[in-house]
Amino acid sequence: MIRLCMALAVVVTIGGCGDSGGTTADTSAGDVTRDTGGADLPSADGSVDTADAAAADTQRDGAAPDSAAMDGASADADDAAAADTALADTALADTAAGDAAASNVSGQLLAAGLRHSCAITAAGGVKCWGANSAGQLGSGDNTSSFAAVAVKNLASGATAIAAGATHTCAIVSGALKCWGDNTKGKLGTANTVAANEPRDVLTLTGGVTAVTAGTNHSCAVVGGAAMCWGDNSLGQLGLDPQAVPNSSVPRTVTGLSSGVVDIGSGYNHTCAVLADGTLRCW
Repeated sequence: MIRLCMALAVVVTIGGCGDSGGTTADTSAGDVTRDTGGADLPSADGSVDTADAAAADTQRDGAAPDSAAMDGASADADDAAAADTALADTALADTAAGDAAASNVSGQLLAAGLRHSCAITAAGGVKCWGANSAGQLGSGDNTSSFAAVAVKNLASGATAIAAGATHTCAIVSGALKCWGDNTKGKLGTANTVAANEPRDVLTLTGGVTAVTAGTNHSCAVVGGAAMCWGDNSLGQLGLDPQAVPNSSVPRTVTGLSSGVVDIGSGYNHTCAVLADGTLRCW
């Protein structure tokens, strides 16, 4: 009996083990203490102490988050997201504005001919450099230049420029001007006299939106129509070369009196982009 009580004492302490009367142990000293993995333990009367259970749950799961703090963090995240969205919208608006500004440019701002080059300045003027034997620099003389020289009487208003082999054309305030060699009438001045400064292209005093220059011919888009002048020996003006071998004034390309949005030329041929996205070449 004594040996049994000693063995049991290792696990639990039971009051009155040596008491032959079997007196009930004091409940405060006789409560069983053990690790239950967080399970609620009944009190001596069999009920669960809810306060202790809540404390145990808190200790096991960690402190319950402050709902006010959570709401504040959520609001901060929403504000940050809104700020990012506003920034993205601003960037898109800036991009759209940039695209809109770019779409107002009538044509290229830089052009290179056979042995000369020209560019439009920030002020809308034109400067050229290189060979000038035919006056293609437009400087008022025929002196070649390694440095850019200003084109005479063209300090502002230029929006697009094109260079052929030995001549140059520019859109200026919607009108077209050309200078340089005038073989086959490619300056569009109703003659074949060369010019070392800009000359007005006959009839093209407004509405010009694109220009190009080939070897001995020139073309432009005017009010949606494709118009060309100069050499037509190979049909580069878009006209029957037997009927019109060349022209010193602009003529409408056959079948392209409307719907043209852009135009370009090679050595002896021309191509145009139409509003429907199709391409025509001749």
